[in-house]
Amino acid sequence: MTIRIIFPNPLNVSLQLGDIAYFCTTQDVGPQQKFGAHATAGQEDIIKIGEVVEIMPFDNFLQESYIDCDMDDNLIAQFGTPNIGDFIMFSKDNKVNLSSALGYYAEVKLKNNSEEKAELFAVGTDFVESSK
Repeated sequence: MTIRIIFPNPLNVSLQLGDIAYFCTTQDVGPQQKFGAHATAGQEDIIKIGEVVEIMPFDNFLQESYIDCDMDDNLIAQFGTPNIGDFIMFSKDNKVNLSSALGYYAEVKLKNNSEEKAELFAVGTDFVESSK
């Protein structure tokens, strides 16, 4: 089932379609000021919402943004959907977001300005030959 989560503020700029959203409940701790202090539940209480399938960036007129996620019906039946005040987080798909340095040329100059003896432990790189 697709669920919509509405936020009264802008979304994290690194959120993308295909990311996986999660939530956990929070509880108030300490004095309540303009922004109260909150504690989240333990790691075992983090509930998978599902894949982010739509993103609406912050709309100044509506004063909100939202994400739509595919949440498994069994998870909804067991845990429900996120409530106001729940902590929402997301993770990236490692298969999509892995990357390495791109380019054809690199030059490195290592310089030690210290008058003390120093040793360089390691310098490394990786490359993939893409053309001949």
